[in-house]
Amino acid sequence: MQRTMSRRQTPPMLILIAALILLALPVGAFAAGVAGPRPLPQAALPQAGGPAGPSAPDAGTGPRLADVALYATPDGTGNSRKSFSASADNQINIRLRWLNLDAGVHDAYVTLTSPDGSVYQVLDVTFSTAPPTAKGPQSIQRPGVLHPIAVQAANTTPGGHVVWGQVPIAGTWMGRLPGAWQVSVRLDTNPRVLSTYPFTLNQ
Repeated sequence: MQRTMSRRQTPPMLILIAALILLALPVGAFAAGVAGPRPLPQAALPQAGGPAGPSAPDAGTGPRLADVALYATPDGTGNSRKSFSASADNQINIRLRWLNLDAGVHDAYVTLTSPDGSVYQVLDVTFSTAPPTAKGPQSIQRPGVLHPIAVQAANTTPGGHVVWGQVPIAGTWMGRLPGAWQVSVRLDTNPRVLSTYPFTLNQ
């Protein structure tokens, strides 16, 4: 009688144990879901001070080219122009107005791009924003250059430092290349183009 009773009680015990195991599995999965995804490694997290962080440079600081203007006259009289004539204009006079420049000698590199997209000329406008120490034209000697380089004294105005560059038209190859031209300007060793200015050259 006792053996029969124990055989009948064994299956319910197994069913109870199996039910407890099955109940434990959803509880573990639910706990993992509440905990959320694993955090990213430290190297993958965005760091402070990146391109959009507080250490990003301010666009309003440092040297800045306020404007570029082209004239047919060397003294800048008359209105600035966006069109020139190879038969009527002798040269193009390029006025550059700078802001936030340190006192000293600078080089403005003015690149003229012809209508076919090739570089026609890179004009080096060497100028100084420091007060002149002597009367008359100033010059500097640079390593590897045999002749002294003339230094233009920047005209200091309330609107910034103004300097000029000249590009001849008459009697040059430029006069034979009518069409849409472009002037682009860089400063010193910075490769970034600070400004571009389109103009047209007619026959």
